Amino acid sequence: MKKIVCVFSLALLLFSCESKLVESDDTTPVDLSDVIHCFDMQQQCEGYDLVDSLEKDMFSKRSDGENLGMVCNKDFRISLPELAGNENRFLANAEKIFNISACLNNVVSDFELGMLVRVDAWSEEEGAVQECPDLSEYSGSIRQATKLIGADNEMGEYAEGMITTLNTIEEGSFEIGDTIFTEALYKYLAPLLSEIGSYASNADRYRESCDSMCATVQQQWTEIQSGGDETKRVKLLLDKLQNASSFDEQCALSFLVMSTEKEYDVWTIAIVERLISSGHYSKILFPMWISWRSLVQGEYFGYSRYSVIPNDLYNAKRKIVYNTMVNHVKWNVNDRMAISDAEYIAAYPNLLRFGSNPFGNNALIEARDYMPKKK
Repeated sequence: MKKIVCVFSLALLLFSCESKLVESDDTTPVDLSDVIHCFDMQQQCEGYDLVDSLEKDMFSKRSDGENLGMVCNKDFRISLPELAGNENRFLANAEKIFNISACLNNVVSDFELGMLVRVDAWSEEEGAVQECPDLSEYSGSIRQATKLIGADNEMGEYAEGMITTLNTIEEGSFEIGDTIFTEALYKYLAPLLSEIGSYASNADRYRESCDSMCATVQQQWTEIQSGGDETKRVKLLLDKLQNASSFDEQCALSFLVMSTEKEYDVWTIAIVERLISSGHYSKILFPMWISWRSLVQGEYFGYSRYSVIPNDLYNAKRKIVYNTMVNHVKWNVNDRMAISDAEYIAAYPNLLRFGSNPFGNNALIEARDYMPKKK
């Protein structure tokens, strides 16, 4: 049987400052001095481990192993009791929207891990008699996801149905993760969104928002590109970001660079991680998060279905961004696009192994959709 890469104990980032609801949007720039320090150390110290220093708080372990780990954990929920009964229907249901989506995401991701076992069985020598693989570990994790959210009986029945499906899935159903998640959202989340009034979002709208913001920093990007060799260009990029006049300016410039040139990826991954973790609001937080996720996956974990896919890590950032959006809506209750963004990021699927990419996980598809100009 093919060796399955483990998702085990890639520890979730322990945030030094989890995003908190504050009294208004914070538009001040984020301090990036720690990233600049890593750059300075790289120039001064031969053999300096740049990636480990930039991402030491993000990745505690990146390794292969024999045992699959579950993405489901007790920290996936959010708690917003202060918003219960709010006059704004989205805010009143913000906790429920996120937690239902997170529960469904965990169920589907653990289902996909079980699917890998079945894919291995299909790939064995043709004609060989295959024993049904033991999927009890994945079944247990699927049940755990519904218990952690305090799910009602209907969602518990859904989880049991997923377990049955896992044991009977037919060979060749390689887009099943995408299909199952979409069906689950339609059944369990769409009625709630319809009741409170949801607003459609898609990659095209986000590209328009990003293009509009990136146009405001195009001159700075031109200056960086003509700033000399790679070391000088990186220094110039970091200086411009550190001295930006606003958080929006930091977001626009970092996203423009991230979505255009691959040579800056190790830096833009670190920078964008700090920006989306800050609790500051920008209208392009969702495309920044999804693009960051796809780059982290490709740069550090890989595009295969058998790659480690640290959805716990990605979802910890998703939770921070969602809380930031909720806080923005608290003080801007008529901002329908912000409400749409919050609903969209809550309901967006985990990084799928069996999605629309026929040759691997969905990170490449997401990069194509949200960074179509990347070289």
